[in-house]
Amino acid sequence: MQENDTSTSVNAMKKILNTPLVASALLSNLFVHDDGNTSSNAPKNDTAKATSSPKNSILNTAFVDKSFSALAPKTAVISSPMSK
Repeated sequence: MQENDTSTSVNAMKKILNTPLVASALLSNLFVHDDGNTSSNAPKNDTAKATSSPKNSILNTAFVDKSFSALAPKTAVISSPMSK
């Protein structure tokens, strides 16, 4: 900053009314404050992993099917012929 800018800003700060801290805090609580603007784009690391979720569900289904087939009996299932 230049010297002239500094002296101007210091003079402006001196002219600010000094309100007690408690009074200003009470006044700010009386008014409703907006929460602020939300970002329309979520951060990249916070987004859901959309590609790995379907892949994991397919792999888990295959794993469960394989584990149940291991528990099944080893004999082949023969269907009885239909009689007319």
